[in-house]
Amino acid sequence: MKQSNRDITNGRCPDLGHGDDEGNIGHVGGERLLRVKEAADTLAISVRAFYRLVADGQLPAPVKIGRATRIPLSDLTSYIGNLKKERTGGAA
Repeated sequence: MKQSNRDITNGRCPDLGHGDDEGNIGHVGGERLLRVKEAADTLAISVRAFYRLVADGQLPAPVKIGRATRIPLSDLTSYIGNLKKERTGGAA
């Protein structure tokens, strides 16, 4: 059997530089990237609702890396920050 880059004995993936606690969440240039499901879970919404927010222009489009779709955590943080500003009338 061909051995992959993932070391399944300790849950680490050396090419992404993360361990057990982060699963398959990647980092690019220090930016944390989430799967669509993880991003939706972070916002406590469904995947379908997440894609509606993207379609409505409320969230930036996800990043495509090959066939993988990822969402920069900073996009979610900005979105939540904007919601807080709207809620408080401009003061975060």
